[in-house]
Amino acid sequence: MNRLLLLALVLVAGCATKPPSSDQIVPAPADRLFSHQVSVGGGSFTVTRDVGSMGGGCPLAVLVAGQVAGEVRTGEQATFHLPAGETIIGVVPAGKGLCSAGDQNRHRNESSLVLKPGEHRRYRAGIDADGSPFLRPTTL
Repeated sequence: MNRLLLLALVLVAGCATKPPSSDQIVPAPADRLFSHQVSVGGGSFTVTRDVGSMGGGCPLAVLVAGQVAGEVRTGEQATFHLPAGETIIGVVPAGKGLCSAGDQNRHRNESSLVLKPGEHRRYRAGIDADGSPFLRPTTL
C-alpha cells in the first residue's frame, strides 16, 4: 500500500508545472497575439507560461477586460500594453476538444491590474494540479 501511495505522489509531482528557465522561454508568435501590442503611453505586463506536463498541450488565452488578447503555450511569453489605470486581466483554457475544458467561464481566472505610466508587471500562467488555470504575479 505504501508503494502505491508513493508511486501516486511521484506521478502527481511529475505533472506539476514550474516557471521556465531563461533559456526555455520563447516569445509567443505574432499570429497568436491579437491585441494590445502597441504602446499607448501607459504601462505593460508580460505573461510567461509555465513548463511541465499539466495542461501542457493546451494553450491559455490571455484576457484583457474580458477579451482574448493572445494565446500562450508552455515556455512562451507575451507582453501586452495597456493605458494607465485599472484593467481586469486573466487566463482561460483555449483550443478545441479537451483543451476547451467545457464551460470556459467556469475555468476563467481573472484579477485586477493597476498600472502607473511606464510601469511593467510580470505574471506567471499555468495549470494547477486540479486542472484550473492560474495567473499569478511573479518577480521571475
